[in-house]
Amino acid sequence: TRYGASVVHFESGEVDIETLLNDKDIAQAAVDRDNRIWFAVKRKHGCLVMDGDSIFEFNVDNGLVQERAMSLMKDSRQNMWIGSFSKGASLYGVDLFDHFNLNDETKLNDENKPEAGRSYGLLEDEELGILIGGNGGVHQIVNGDFVKTDLFPDLKDVEVYDIFR
Repeated sequence: TRYGASVVHFESGEVDIETLLNDKDIAQAAVDRDNRIWFAVKRKHGCLVMDGDSIFEFNVDNGLVQERAMSLMKDSRQNMWIGSFSKGASLYGVDLFDHFNLNDETKLNDENKPEAGRSYGLLEDEELGILIGGNGGVHQIVNGDFVKTDLFPDLKDVEVYDIFR
């Protein structure tokens, strides 16, 4: 939400609601393999990762492809995928980052198409691999490249905000 996040704790039949990050515009949240909570922050804060009582920020200085995070997903290998506002996706696994941008760099820098690398929704499919919803339809990671896929021709000219089964 635009007003932070609420974390609900269930313990011994008791419910405790913790409100945090009140000044952040949270796009999504996800839990990683170490039970840390990741928050994708839309404006200038990248990803905030809550580990117990401490919060760590991932940004372009320490690994993200862009400071505006729009989506999160934990894949079958327990890696975290972070979709950006306009530069593709970052993959975090075993304390390091990798980046997946559109293979046509001009699209990322062209003033007429700044939305080309938007990554609003992420989905892992057993057969198709990583699918990414954004402006211009659905993209896919193919041989390490962030490419527009022709698997969903009816979605090629629309903005795809989420993908799910």
